[in-house]
Amino acid sequence: MTDEKIQEDPPPPTEDIEAEVERRQELVLKANEAAERLEKANAQMLESLARQEKMIVEQKLGGKADAGHTPVSEEDKEKEAANKFLEGTGLALE
Repeated sequence: MTDEKIQEDPPPPTEDIEAEVERRQELVLKANEAAERLEKANAQMLESLARQEKMIVEQKLGGKADAGHTPVSEEDKEKEAANKFLEGTGLALE
């Protein structure tokens, strides 16, 4: 037995070449459009992040940042002051 290479003709294209080229071009265009949308979204996110960072800095430097607790109302402050004043007299408010 001898090893002979059998040359086969390549199979004929199943789709028209022009149609395939057009289909691939459409895919590339869609991919480019999607990339543009992603770039715009990233730019918007960066702008939003910059604004948030600026707000946080302004809060911290302005003394307006909450330290993880709820703010005390004026009424509660007045009650605390009254209790502190009346402490030891037996007349403290509850």
